[in-house]
Amino acid sequence: MEIDIPDTPPRLVVNCMFSPEKVFEVSVASSSYILDTAYTYIKNATVKLYTDNIFTELLLHEANGIYKTSGYKPEINKTYRIEVSAVNYETVTATSYLPKKVIINSINESLYTEIDDYGNYYSKVQLTFSDFPNDSNYYELLIIYDISLSRDISLFDSSYYNEFCDKIINDSTCKSYHLGFASIFSDSPVFSEQFKSRNMYFGNSKHAIFTDKLFSGQTYTLDIDFFNIDNAILPDTAEYKIILSSITKDYYKYLSINNINQNTSGSEFLDEFWDGWRIGEAIQMYSNIENGYGIFSGYNFSTDSCIYTNL
Repeated sequence: MEIDIPDTPPRLVVNCMFSPEKVFEVSVASSSYILDTAYTYIKNATVKLYTDNIFTELLLHEANGIYKTSGYKPEINKTYRIEVSAVNYETVTATSYLPKKVIINSINESLYTEIDDYGNYYSKVQLTFSDFPNDSNYYELLIIYDISLSRDISLFDSSYYNEFCDKIINDSTCKSYHLGFASIFSDSPVFSEQFKSRNMYFGNSKHAIFTDKLFSGQTYTLDIDFFNIDNAILPDTAEYKIILSSITKDYYKYLSINNINQNTSGSEFLDEFWDGWRIGEAIQMYSNIENGYGIFSGYNFSTDSCIYTNL
């Protein structure tokens, strides 16, 4: 059966995740017809930044649709707005802020001590942090592994993870050969708001997100388990960077849909974890870009590390 899909006019796609460690960096592209595979960067856009409704700076284009401030970095207790315009496109706007930095109080890890029914090693971590009182807070947890092995198991180009370490957490030490995001799973009740099952597996998305609804204003200990690449063999050494971010409600909504879309590959293995939330088709992504698509949001993070050695 043929379906006639209307070709709607393209809109601007604007993405910017900002933190206090980096200048504002805005990606501007064009939406495309559903059957098109090309990604069109907009290199002649006008990107304006406002702080507390006062014009701050006209961002300059660097390359491939990336626009940056010359040196201006975000601060807490300020509201930021971007306005992006380009020829033949409707002007888009978005507003966000920088959340307060969450502090990791302690980490208690047990690395490579558990083996599942399939013979895969996994690790356990208890992460303790203090929630800010009198606010509804949203969090994202990521774990980056940096491992060495006695044999070559490189399954991907690690340049992406090197760039992530430098760009997102401003850490140039992530330069080893085997880098990646650990797959996180947990039976903590804080994840039950997003998922119906108790055993939450974040699978392909790697972004574990939760709110403070169950521990508002308290010190909380989060129990998580995680896998890394080639789980059937112990590494020679491993360093895990635990990244806990305070995020905005907009980014939480964005990641909620992203997590579902990343895990709609038809795998029966994931059915028991998603418990009816998995679907066969992707859901349209959440966006806070008025008249366009994408996400504009601040995040503020703390990092800690745990080390494993088998030498």
